[in-house]
Amino acid sequence: MVPSWILQVATIVGGIAAVIALWERFRRRRRQGHLDHPWVRTRPKPARWKLWTVATALALPVPVVVFLAITRATSTDVSLVLSLSGVSFELSKEVPLLSEPLRLAELGASGLEGIETPMEWVDAAGNPIGVLEASALFLSAAQAPSTSAVYLDDVVLPIETAVTIQTTDYPGEFRASFTQARVEPSVSVDGTIEVVAPAVLEATREFEPGKFRLIPSTDWITLDLVLLNDSAGSFSPNLQAGDLELYRVDRYRQGTAPKDRMVSTVLSGEIYFPHLDRRLRLEDGDELWFAGSNGEIDLTLSGREIELRFDGAVSGLRTGTPELSRSIMPRRGEVWLARYALVTVPVGVLYLIALYATVRWWRGWA
Repeated sequence: MVPSWILQVATIVGGIAAVIALWERFRRRRRQGHLDHPWVRTRPKPARWKLWTVATALALPVPVVVFLAITRATSTDVSLVLSLSGVSFELSKEVPLLSEPLRLAELGASGLEGIETPMEWVDAAGNPIGVLEASALFLSAAQAPSTSAVYLDDVVLPIETAVTIQTTDYPGEFRASFTQARVEPSVSVDGTIEVVAPAVLEATREFEPGKFRLIPSTDWITLDLVLLNDSAGSFSPNLQAGDLELYRVDRYRQGTAPKDRMVSTVLSGEIYFPHLDRRLRLEDGDELWFAGSNGEIDLTLSGREIELRFDGAVSGLRTGTPELSRSIMPRRGEVWLARYALVTVPVGVLYLIALYATVRWWRGWA
């Protein structure tokens, strides 16, 4: 398919060619009039350096146009609407991850140092425990009445927090990991909840309601989320994020050596270039890579998919495998014409007319 900007240029050149043809016809008639009147005086021949100066000045835009036509833009604005099995990004601004508590059937947490509980427990010796020293926690309302639920409350993530969200083999189940930030998520519970802290506690209690505070052991924490009754869960809208990654790393063994393989997480969707009014469809397994990205993200968890919308600027946009990929960044000329067509078209017309007139003038003295 021929790029739209080439069609625009061809249309402009065709129009200019028609104008030049009419101008040539007018000049021939005028020249015939001069031959019929030999008394018309000719102008003195200008200095050669003036001729070459004018020619050089008019030739300078040519390499610029060639450069714009063959090179690709360093960055471009895009809109992504994708269904994914996993996504990673880094927050560019400290924001709450959730606009409202996320209702869950089950929640698991790992990478913990301690768990602050909403009620006192007792150990094997009968001593009360306010904070459980455990590395993991599992809360479940799946087997309880429909009025029981687990809620992931608002989680405020600092700037530069790396977020990774992936689906699992089970519908409605997702895994979220947060690194580079020591956050302490809080989890509210209501009704009959099964509470399991491996090697520390296993019990089923009635809460009216209660709240757990998760204390991570390092700057890394992982949450396993199971949505309630196949419902959808949304994160805060317009999350400021960068370093978008649409792949996961699978580890396997080749002989005795471990190997890493990057696998695309794209299930379906499209890329839209707003300045160019161009769309590119993506199918299951299509690979999409970014050298850099920065913009706003909307995330929704639903069924076996993560629905993502991204609006922002990207650089180094490529498709294909990491070893063999092709750039789908637009040409600089396309971006320039799309953004500055109202200025570029008349300037280009004036330049071509000036070039034609100057060439005619130069040939008359050469």
